[in-house]
Amino acid sequence: MGQNTTTPELLVRCGCGFEAQGIEEALILIVEEHAIEAHNVQVTDEQVLASLSPAPPSLGEAGIRETATSRMR
Repeated sequence: MGQNTTTPELLVRCGCGFEAQGIEEALILIVEEHAIEAHNVQVTDEQVLASLSPAPPSLGEAGIRETATSRMR
């Protein structure tokens, strides 16, 4: 029987405030493009992989996450 495995989503944050969430393969391309366009810096796949962290779990179908900002409202 086939297993229903999903690729875990990952998160990357740049010091400039840029954030991206997705699967590893997509984030490598997104971060490399961001580094060149926003910072005129070329990064390697290994540098991108080292900057990835697990994405926080989403809540519900809408993927809404509770943050400190949303709790303060």
